[in-house]
Amino acid sequence: MLSPQIADFSEMARLIVMVVIGGLGTFAGPLIGAAPIQILNSYLAKYGEWDMVIFAIVVIAVMRAQVGGIAALGQTLWRRVKR
Repeated sequence: MLSPQIADFSEMARLIVMVVIGGLGTFAGPLIGAAPIQILNSYLAKYGEWDMVIFAIVVIAVMRAQVGGIAALGQTLWRRVKR
């Protein structure tokens, strides 16, 4: 069983990832980022010890692909649709 400090760090890291993936500096960013992160965590739970490695790879790929997060991606797509 994990010690409380490690579990707290893991939860804090997950919250920070939700904010970054959703869109840092936006009000809706953390709200938008929470759902995909929770779904990803649930899906990766079946991979055992590899779940955090896969999680980190996916998060890094999303951060590299869309620097502003999902909120910025949504704004970009909305502008294209409006044109």
